[in-house]
Amino acid sequence: MLKRTMAVAIAMLFVMAAGSAAAQCTIGVYADAAGTQNVATGYRNGDTFHVYVVVFDEAALNAVSYGLEVPGLGTEIFIADDTVYGPTGNGINILTSNGSNVGLGECAPGFYGHPILVADYSLVYYTYQEGRTISVVANPDSDPNVPVVSDCTGVLHTCDFGPSLFSEHPIPAESHSFGEVKALYNND
Repeated sequence: MLKRTMAVAIAMLFVMAAGSAAAQCTIGVYADAAGTQNVATGYRNGDTFHVYVVVFDEAALNAVSYGLEVPGLGTEIFIADDTVYGPTGNGINILTSNGSNVGLGECAPGFYGHPILVADYSLVYYTYQEGRTISVVANPDSDPNVPVVSDCTGVLHTCDFGPSLFSEHPIPAESHSFGEVKALYNND
């Protein structure tokens, strides 16, 4: 009887350990939806550029909770109206005071290292500024420290922070003549 009880107890420990093991998950901000480029470049003041929030996960996902940190948001950088959520664009975003809770609109497979597109933000620089580092941060409404994802059975697990996106300063829209540039350095 003791052997059988021990065997059942050990089996339950293995089941509990397997069920509580967090899937490998990374969430980052990229300049492409494939999650390969982390520098946005080649645009002018007033042009729209894209920021993609992408998750790499070993599970199939249906929701992601995170924050997006954009230095200068609301003063020099603005979010355009055509932001879409989820891989097909049919997802929804429940914005909270601390970040986003995105329902992907489908059960998105994350196996084999394929990225899952969470959001495609359209951002616009309205003034000439230096480059910015745009990062994914925690949404404290879900977890104070890290982003959280929900698999397709409703099980929540945390995500590691992946790469940030460096957005280079935009090329000025107005061109300057060589004479104007030369005048800047004229000591007369």
